[in-house]
Amino acid sequence: FSPRLDAGGTERPRSRALSLDELAQLFERIRETPNFGADNLLAIKLLLALCVRKGELLGARWEEFDLDGHTQAGAVWHLPAARTKTGEGLDIPLVPTVTEWLNRLRGMAAGSEYIFPKRRRDPRERVPHMGIDTLNVALLRVKHGLPHFTLHDLRRTARTHLAALGVRREVAERCLGHKLRGV
Repeated sequence: FSPRLDAGGTERPRSRALSLDELAQLFERIRETPNFGADNLLAIKLLLALCVRKGELLGARWEEFDLDGHTQAGAVWHLPAARTKTGEGLDIPLVPTVTEWLNRLRGMAAGSEYIFPKRRRDPRERVPHMGIDTLNVALLRVKHGLPHFTLHDLRRTARTHLAALGVRREVAERCLGHKLRGV
């Protein structure tokens, strides 16, 4: 087995992060795209604000959230270990703006157990929530005029901006759910 020959090539690290100006342009173009969808917009905002992976967000269930702040840390998302890449559960504090977005999504979810419910019947039943490619397809409809980026690049974007704000490395890495040696 050869990654280069059998798996589509050798994986190369990416370095793409969106600047503040690019983020502003992206959100402006999203708002100008009539069929982008309010839930898709909130998903993009949540990816940036929470620094989570797309699959972690799309698979989130309402039972994982304490939006009323009944914990010592206030409002929090208890992301279970079974759904993280590292296999470690995370408690992600939620600022008021994020809880407001999530409450809006709760209304849109119409009683679904998922914050991003499945939108249509999928004969292949790959996932019980919004399809993993849905946001990618929605972004293709946005005429943003930016150099190519992927949704995963939003994690790097968040990390880059955390560094620019002076957030300590170990704190920023934990925000992304990364394991740190010796910590």
